[in-house]
Amino acid sequence: RQPGQSIAQRFGLARVVLAHETTAELKKLSAGMSRLVLSDENVAGGLQTGWGHLPMPPYPKAQDRVAVLASRIAAADGPEIDLCLAIRDPATYLTSAYSQILHGKRVVDPTKFISKNPIAAVDWANYVARLRTVLGVRSLTVWQHEDYPDLFDEVIAALIGEITIAPLAERSQQRLSKKALDAVLSAKAKGLPNVVAEAASAHPISASNPPFRLFDDTQMDASARQYAAQRDAIAAMDGVTLLRA
Repeated sequence: RQPGQSIAQRFGLARVVLAHETTAELKKLSAGMSRLVLSDENVAGGLQTGWGHLPMPPYPKAQDRVAVLASRIAAADGPEIDLCLAIRDPATYLTSAYSQILHGKRVVDPTKFISKNPIAAVDWANYVARLRTVLGVRSLTVWQHEDYPDLFDEVIAALIGEITIAPLAERSQQRLSKKALDAVLSAKAKGLPNVVAEAASAHPISASNPPFRLFDDTQMDASARQYAAQRDAIAAMDGVTLLRA
């Protein structure tokens, strides 16, 4: 994802790429191996389109971008592609997105963020259905983010085959605590720079300092019902494998 290293840049998802360029890139990346795994969350598009505004439904141009990638690979005599992706409870997805925006140095009021990005607009069934229509996609494997620890071996098998890999013992990223978010918002109200890094360090999550919440219990329950319906719709789609814990 560093400059010049993203999948979008290396395969020219936003520009015309000649077949010989893609062939050279594939040879360089695969180094003679029989399977090439391309992992880049931004293949589907960016997380936000404006100041705290997420495109809805999620990743509206994902099918177009994946179609370009598949066509580039096909033009270089490569195979059809297998897509693998995780979905997440809409409320916790939005909470995570809000946290990422804060870490990206944009302090957005949580109430404004919620009004711009309603839970009901997060439709994973729509997202998966659009990806399934892309010419050049051979298969689509989906799992729920919440099941990842229990499905780790199955996810790895879908990505790279039957290879044993030990998962990391701890999360690579922690959400901000409530006190940390309060400190960030307080600094913004005073006209100070974003202090998210300092606030996260000064107020780590603990038993007495829980993670911040964007949504109340009623909203979380509604999100869970919405998520379950989307999961069941995805499971019923032809050509889609939903991994279950």
